[in-house]
Amino acid sequence: MKMFEYMARSAGLLFLAILLPGERDAHAEWLDVMPHHVWEFPGDHWANEDYRVEWWYFTGFLERDSESGEDESSNGRMPAYAYQFTFFRIGLATDSLPGASHWRSRNLIMGHASLIDLARSEHRFSEAIYRDAPLLTHVGRYPDSVLVRSRAPAGTDGVWTLSWNGAGFDVAMTDDAGEIAFALRTTPARALVFQGPAGYSVKGPTNASLYYSFPRLDTEGTLTWSGRSIPVRGTSWMDRELSSGHLSEGQTGWDWFSLRMNDGTDMMLYALRDSAGAPGHKAGTWIEGDAPPRYLGDAWTANVKRTWKSGASGIEYPVAWEIRVPDRGLVLEVEALFPEQENRTRIPGGINYWEGAVRVRDESGKERGIGFVEMTGYGEGNRPPL
Repeated sequence: MKMFEYMARSAGLLFLAILLPGERDAHAEWLDVMPHHVWEFPGDHWANEDYRVEWWYFTGFLERDSESGEDESSNGRMPAYAYQFTFFRIGLATDSLPGASHWRSRNLIMGHASLIDLARSEHRFSEAIYRDAPLLTHVGRYPDSVLVRSRAPAGTDGVWTLSWNGAGFDVAMTDDAGEIAFALRTTPARALVFQGPAGYSVKGPTNASLYYSFPRLDTEGTLTWSGRSIPVRGTSWMDRELSSGHLSEGQTGWDWFSLRMNDGTDMMLYALRDSAGAPGHKAGTWIEGDAPPRYLGDAWTANVKRTWKSGASGIEYPVAWEIRVPDRGLVLEVEALFPEQENRTRIPGGINYWEGAVRVRDESGKERGIGFVEMTGYGEGNRPPL
């Protein structure tokens, strides 16, 4: 076990190294994202090492399983649990580690996961980071059922996995120190949605990503909280992005919203911020039934109503917003279900960010839905290395 703790610390230092400008500027080895990308599914769910960075991101709400299979949130009742699961693949320049070093690797694999007990307002976060090497990680190739696999965090036996189950995705993680685990199977309840024409998502004057989502995935499985195993079912949201340069010069992070309405509609919004905290490029997507997605562009606003300062990191985050979408006649009040949902890193070179469950109300206070918000780049030294 000490060997894997050493490898995890070393991978953390390697992660710190890729933050250096020289590494970020080594673009020649990777493709730039271009419009009119031609997708081939299901194979494009797997890794594409032509691009420097990609991630597979899941969030969801889970209720204790029952014979009825009723979705509590659709009836205005808050689910019992929420979760996040993300794998990142970060490409390393082939000349970043000269010579015949045994640390020479093509990729760095990073996993982030959180489990949230909504009834108790308790949030637990876990992370794992390893270089791409035997016994540490595996990046699958289509049609291998495994998309990404990583060892669990140092001190925990087992693995984290993202797999293709033939119709959707299976995700699993475990962390003995945090006393959390989950193994979930997801199946699309709504078709794949491109977040921009053919998935081309502009992030600024020079950068873009390839971006698609499954906004509703039926989800079932088991979670473990403090030694107690609980059968669950619910609904998840999956994002997949690929890029060789996500943030442009001067951008420090982003605010991202995925909102799931009780009437069956969904909405994604994101805004990138500059070093002064001002919003820069932003975009959004309105999803309604089987109709083609409606791209909102920058025709929406998210005004901060309240903030919260983390006692652990000292970082101040927004936790309540008024969102206006004039084109849809929408005025929504979005609020964190509780503020303490900060993902705090313990790995050298890692970043702190806020990732949590929110509720959505209209102007009258009526419950309209639930969702997740991600906020990165707040606080000194937390600019994502993307």
